[in-house]
This record gives sequence, C-alpha cells and structure tokens, in this order.
Amino acid sequence: MKVAFMTNNGENVAKHIGLAKHIAFYELPEGKFIEMIENPIVKKIKDDNIKINKDNEGARHMGVGYIIPAFLKEKSVDILVTYEFGRGVTENLLELGITPIVPESHKIKDIIETLKNNQG
Repeated sequence: MKVAFMTNNGENVAKHIGLAKHIAFYELPEGKFIEMIENPIVKKIKDDNIKINKDNEGARHMGVGYIIPAFLKEKSVDILVTYEFGRGVTENLLELGITPIVPESHKIKDIIETLKNNQG
C-alpha cells in the first residue's frame, strides 16, 4: 500500500495541499520511505511565475482538486495524508480510489506508526 504525505519539510504534514512544497511517498506495511518530490502545483506556480493570492485554495483556481488526485493516481497512491481537505479534492480522491486521511498528529513518523499498527 502506497501512502503520500503533503509536506513542506519531510517531517510534518502541510496545511495546504496546493502550496505544500513536496509530496513524500511511503510503502506500508513496512513504513519504508520511497521518495520525496516537488508538488506539481508548486512546480506550475514557479514555472509559470504565478502570483498567489491569499484566498482559500479553491478560490485560487489552480486546479488542485483535479491535478493532485490525478497525479497521485498515476503514482499508484492508495492513501493521501494532509492537514485538511476541501470537499472537491476529497470527492475526486475517493472517486479515484484514494483514501484521504486527516491525522490527529501532524508528524509523519507518528502517522506512519499509526498506519502500520492499523494494518493488521
């Protein structure tokens, strides 16, 4: 099972899916780190020199609710973990068979341990 974490620093889940700097991938049940890559939304912002306003993510019209679920599906992700989810991205994740999880802890290592313990 492949788990993705939206993160800025590789240690904690990020608050915003679209503005998280990275996506970290782990394999369960081992909890093995696979890779950490640049968030495709952040890459698009940098490449296209897009100015970000302070609206909520849905109001920025960046396509996060469609781009991230499709990207994660291509990466064979089963679970996406982040600080919070909007309704649109949640619906799109579920439609693609990806489970969205909002954890109690925001530390990736703690979340992995919880997921590993719940595998059995």
